[in-house]
Amino acid sequence: MKESICMLAAAVLLAADASAQTYPARPIRFITIAAPGTVGDIIARVVGQELAARMQQPLVVENRPGGSGMVGATAGARSAPDGYNLLLSTSGTMIVNTFVYSKMPFDSLKDFEPVALVASVPLVLVVNASSQVKTFKDLIAMAKSRPGAVTYGDLRVARKRLDREHLRFDPEKGRGRGHDPGPV
Repeated sequence: MKESICMLAAAVLLAADASAQTYPARPIRFITIAAPGTVGDIIARVVGQELAARMQQPLVVENRPGGSGMVGATAGARSAPDGYNLLLSTSGTMIVNTFVYSKMPFDSLKDFEPVALVASVPLVLVVNASSQVKTFKDLIAMAKSRPGAVTYGDLRVARKRLDREHLRFDPEKGRGRGHDPGPV
């Protein structure tokens, strides 16, 4: 079994007694599935900066976005299991994708070892400030009264597929038009 480190957190490395070890002796590659400038990229850079300072070794953030996170995760799975290649990923890539895609280029359970949780990023539902919708109850009422008129935007293509296939998303029953960004 190939062992790679799935870096969901840097906590374990931060807790190590660096003075008693020769690790790290060279720069560390910190792969993230996030595109530059996104929340995931910012988290990787903040964690990476702190980790590099505590370990007194450069840490290079490598953005590998695409394919619902599979581009970066595949790079992590194929990297040497030497502690110099870390992966910052999401539960969507490591767990949700296994239910969305019939074939993946890695096995989340066999190819990675979760270390810790780095961050929790809550999702929020917002509407245009000038909208008549002020509560979730208002949104549901509007969707029911105007089938097909409510649209939404989502960052994840996989979520679109889950909505339609696994949750039986049906735009004709007043739940919106699916993954079609627009005003509510």
